[in-house]
Amino acid sequence: MRVTGTRHLVAILGLHIGFVAGLAVLMCGFVWKRIRIRGYAAPLLVASPKIAALGVAMFAAFYAALAGFNVPAQRTPWMFAVVAIAYVCGRRLASSLVLCWALAFVLLADSKLRKCWTKKRASNGRTMRR
Repeated sequence: MRVTGTRHLVAILGLHIGFVAGLAVLMCGFVWKRIRIRGYAAPLLVASPKIAALGVAMFAAFYAALAGFNVPAQRTPWMFAVVAIAYVCGRRLASSLVLCWALAFVLLADSKLRKCWTKKRASNGRTMRR
């Protein structure tokens, strides 16, 4: 993308991934409601919203991968994944908990951020002790 000059076209933030996720919900729900598995309608086996939640997490990860997984693009698929897993398991999470899990996953995934975070924590600890 750098060679062709089209990098700015896929420079995305969480809002753009949210738009794609909205379309993914519609597509996954539409397709799942029309599938038949061994003669039974698929929604009788697994509810459509659960399949749509998992589909959203996969679509968000795919779209973020297209943009190169910069930090804002990393954060959003992790949030979608945490919410989707919680929804499939039948739990409701507070938005602050979703943000905390997303922060943890982004810090684990990105080594540069992890180094900055630990240096900042170490420097804060030194200044507070004095």
